[in-house]
Formats: sequence, C-alpha cells, structure tokens
Amino acid sequence: MGHYEDSFWEVNKAITEHNLLDEFNKELDNMESNGEFTYVSVKDRWDIAAENVVSNYKTNNSVEKPNKM
Repeated sequence: MGHYEDSFWEVNKAITEHNLLDEFNKELDNMESNGEFTYVSVKDRWDIAAENVVSNYKTNNSVEKPNKM
C-alpha cells in the first residue's frame, strides 16, 4: 500500500476501535465549514480530525488511579 492508503487505514482503525464514527464525521463537517481548513488536503484533514476525536475520547474516558499511601 502507498502512503495515503496507510494513513486512511490507520485513521479508520483508530476510529472504529473506539466507536467514534459519528464524532469523527462531525469533526470533519466542522473543519469543512471552517475557513482555516479550506486548502488542507483530505489526508491531513482526516489525520487532524482523528487526532482531535481520539484524544478527546481518551481524556474524557480516562480512569484515575486511586492514590496509594
């Protein structure tokens, strides 16, 4: 596989592992309506959206470990 296919595969895998397809699509829609991402490639948009969605998921679902004394 080429470089682009690998990237799309990794994004797809990360999104489906955490069941975040709806959030990922919403993030892509937000990016499309934002003028900042007008000239950004599809690959880069997918990478950025996946990074944002997965990092938000991990921070919101992280379990704090109890403090040992």
